[in-house]
Amino acid sequence: MALGNSDWIAICSAFVALCSLGLTCWQADLARKHNHLSVKPLCDFEVNKIGGEFRISIANHGLGGAKLFIPTVYWSGDSVLVGKELIELIQKISVLADNDWSLNSLDESAFLGPGQKLDLLVLHQVSFQGYVALDKFFSAAEVRLNYECLYQNQYEAKIVFDSLP
Repeated sequence: MALGNSDWIAICSAFVALCSLGLTCWQADLARKHNHLSVKPLCDFEVNKIGGEFRISIANHGLGGAKLFIPTVYWSGDSVLVGKELIELIQKISVLADNDWSLNSLDESAFLGPGQKLDLLVLHQVSFQGYVALDKFFSAAEVRLNYECLYQNQYEAKIVFDSLP
């Protein structure tokens, strides 16, 4: 049984239609990936010691906003400090700054836009001996902050205080 001209035209039309369907699906997948990347936040911790001030901040260097969750502090590898325990720990180290400190406690609606920075902990009036003590104190600490983008993809920022700058 030989195929006629109309049969070949129908087969070629079906092939072109399947190819265009495949390319359309591929383009839709690329567009979805692009949309996710265009709103992806990139949060990172920043630790600064400037003129007697010790500051731990979180900055969003990504293209999209980040919904922040409460940070978790891991102390000496496995114990977890949150809430009241974290405040007590900060009060212990605030002696190094003459009890002049501020803590930004994140609530469930904390949002960090692109290019924005949020101070998490600021110790004012820290002496050189205070910096040395802070370096020793934070050497056993690790802070993790979970955040998500507008598409509710979960990410994590982590800082390990091996040596303060």
